[in-house]
Amino acid sequence: MLLGGIKVYRIRNSKSEKIKQFLEDIIENYNAYIQVIFFILIISVTLFGNSFNIDQQSVIVSLLTIVAMQFLVQGVKDSIAQKKLNNIMAIINIEVGRLFRVDDLKLDRFFAKTKRDFFISGIALNGFFDKYKESITDLLKEGKKVYVLIAAPDVVEENTKLYYGITDNNLKYEEKIKDVLNKQRLTLNILKMYGISKYLEEEKFYLRISNTVFSTSFVAYDIMNNVKKSKKESQEIKASFYQYSCTEPKYEPNICIDNTFSREWYSFFEKTLKMQWKDAEPVNTQEDFEKLCKMVDDLWKEHDER
Repeated sequence: MLLGGIKVYRIRNSKSEKIKQFLEDIIENYNAYIQVIFFILIISVTLFGNSFNIDQQSVIVSLLTIVAMQFLVQGVKDSIAQKKLNNIMAIINIEVGRLFRVDDLKLDRFFAKTKRDFFISGIALNGFFDKYKESITDLLKEGKKVYVLIAAPDVVEENTKLYYGITDNNLKYEEKIKDVLNKQRLTLNILKMYGISKYLEEEKFYLRISNTVFSTSFVAYDIMNNVKKSKKESQEIKASFYQYSCTEPKYEPNICIDNTFSREWYSFFEKTLKMQWKDAEPVNTQEDFEKLCKMVDDLWKEHDER
């Protein structure tokens, strides 16, 4: 698996998460008004419900209801406070130069938050598409766009040197090149078998090949289309850094940043991935896709015969 440090999760409870976030936003922004309205409402119900004949039982029920509401609101406020504390710690980590370890990052959050487009890049991405092919297909069916960037066949050897390290054993080195090419073959076969490549000509699925060595792989959402965004609209980038001869994703340094609490670094990586995408070679049609598949297959066979 060439995509660094991502465990697999299916999209779950996206609606419930949105509802929870919606309620938290309301309580955070209008808590004082909610408390007053709720207090007046309880008192009004108690008075009118008993035709202004207030007894001890009614008072107790009203007080218990108010206390229960206070506990509920306080619980939500504690959850909001914890999130803010986590964000503060994130800012501190950025300031002191630490990298986040996000090997267990749940990509279901990325998929669930995608409104317009989803971006993924890496040397081969076979592991990603093997795990998330259904999620990518769902995005495309919903009319959202998917952008994929992988290494061009011509620079697989250079990427192999970085990923596996240079070896004096020519036979072993050939096996490593074949391994990377085979991972690319797996990726392209998944794109074909699951009908993802057919979206190329519908201009929903975009595939490009990069003629440079990959130093970083990216996962991001709502980053490619230049549309006017609201200030509260979140965007995130996960960046995994390929290190020389590091083939274990769990050991790769990686960070997860957003456009709110780490805006400067977000802008930096946004610019980087967009430049890499702009300079890459597009695969625009199904015919171009078939040519790419044949190119990778032929190169694999060439190294297999050496």
